[in-house]
Amino acid sequence: MAVHALLIGPGIYLGFVWTKNLAPSISENRAVFITYIVGLSVWYSIYALSNIVIADTSEVSESVVYQRLNAAQSEPPTTGAYSTTLNKANREARFRSFSSEVQQVFREAAQLRRGLAALDDRIVQLCESLDLPDGIPQ
Repeated sequence: MAVHALLIGPGIYLGFVWTKNLAPSISENRAVFITYIVGLSVWYSIYALSNIVIADTSEVSESVVYQRLNAAQSEPPTTGAYSTTLNKANREARFRSFSSEVQQVFREAAQLRRGLAALDDRIVQLCESLDLPDGIPQ
């Protein structure tokens, strides 16, 4: 509400300046007022269109969430010693796969660090081979 009032207020002011002849040039006041109204109309139309697009996407995402919740509620819950063993085995398998992925990431990071160290050594060798005159920082 405050943003709308902030945007409409200057339009009212410019309209009074134009209609009451408060400035020396009437045609300039009219041009400024018309430009402001056109700009405000364009802004409001873009704002309205963006609200329509957001409303459509939020309805889609809400329907997907409701479908997933209904599907999860329709599955029969597993109970008993077998289900706890199954859940425990499932968690351990997921942990092992996650652990192997983390190990692979660390291996790749170590290889990249070794490559960067070799690159740094090569840059140092090139800088040492340059004959820089006195007064130029190395």
